[in-house]
Amino acid sequence: MAGWSVRTYHAKTMTELYDQLTESLIHGTEDDLDVISSVDVQIHDIIGQADSMDWSFDLKDAWLTPSRWSMMAKQYIDPDDLEARFAALGKW
Repeated sequence: MAGWSVRTYHAKTMTELYDQLTESLIHGTEDDLDVISSVDVQIHDIIGQADSMDWSFDLKDAWLTPSRWSMMAKQYIDPDDLEARFAALGKW
């Protein structure tokens, strides 16, 4: 395949690998990105490797403020279904 290449990423931990991949999307130029649309960007053909599966993630890193989280929870979580699931677990 002419012009086809694989992008490789290596990091000590999965957290660092995630950060590298995210930075590539955020700071990628038009030539770095495979898809650019009004709602997202994409990079294809990636091989990522981490020495360790150590992972640490905080939702604040995804720009989810408390008010945005509340709004999303109200939009996407069916309260009756959630109550039924907790009841089934004996937690309600």
